[in-house]
Amino acid sequence: EYNWRSEDKSSAVSMQFVLDEEKSLQDGNLILLNNPNVNISSIIVTDETSTIIYQEVLDYLLIPRGEFIEIIRVPGGQILNGQTIQIDYEFDFRSDYKFTASGNRISTSVNFLHNLFDIYFRYNDLGFDTVEGVGFNILKYFNQKIYGIRLQYSIFTAGFEYDDYSSNITPYKSERYHIDANESFFQRLLVYLSAGYRKFKLLDENEIQNYKDASARITYLFNPLSRITVVANGRMQDGRGLDLDWSSIRTEYSTQFKEIMLVLGYENVYRNFAGDRINYNNFYVRVGRNF
Repeated sequence: EYNWRSEDKSSAVSMQFVLDEEKSLQDGNLILLNNPNVNISSIIVTDETSTIIYQEVLDYLLIPRGEFIEIIRVPGGQILNGQTIQIDYEFDFRSDYKFTASGNRISTSVNFLHNLFDIYFRYNDLGFDTVEGVGFNILKYFNQKIYGIRLQYSIFTAGFEYDDYSSNITPYKSERYHIDANESFFQRLLVYLSAGYRKFKLLDENEIQNYKDASARITYLFNPLSRITVVANGRMQDGRGLDLDWSSIRTEYSTQFKEIMLVLGYENVYRNFAGDRINYNNFYVRVGRNF
């Protein structure tokens, strides 16, 4: 796939306001706001309905990356992994410019042994042939190469991915490893296990970020109306301003007597973010009725 774009615009330097810029905050991904020279104090982060306003440090972090701002969710906050959020902010931009841009996108994959192995490659680039009136640190040039392999055997899925991202704005190299297992035993015991590791190296800052994740979900069915479920998640991460240990575990028993639903549960959440520790325990009972 090949893309070409040309743009010519003239006007003075101005403060512009962005409303509802959408970002999906996926752990371990580098997420930058779309525009440079952002007034960081003007940033407001909400959910997709704009009803919940998230709090910096508690729910997300803002990290300057040259002319741009990186946003990262804080595990244990209100923003879920992979959740789409909306961001409002002001930014200063000199809008007299002229440029011609072109880009390429290529992807390919090869399967072996009846999908036991899957080797894939993805390539993206964007370059500017003509640039007038815009600084090199404003327009984003990049060249990205992703190499990966996946293995699927029985109840297991495992993979490795290497991402080489060259750019004038926040170039990086990353490695990602993951393994998952999903199985049902005797039609009563359902087990899902997952673990992953991702290492980022930000080349301009010579900064390394490490993300280690693990999760488990185990459900035992006593009968069609009664079950007990244990869900556990954990995250360890380190990097500039990112040091975090977080874990959560929830145990829940649910059953039904005729039209009455009964749920008994216990939840524990532990978080140590930059020395600020939280240890939360909660017991709960829910009773409902089907009509």
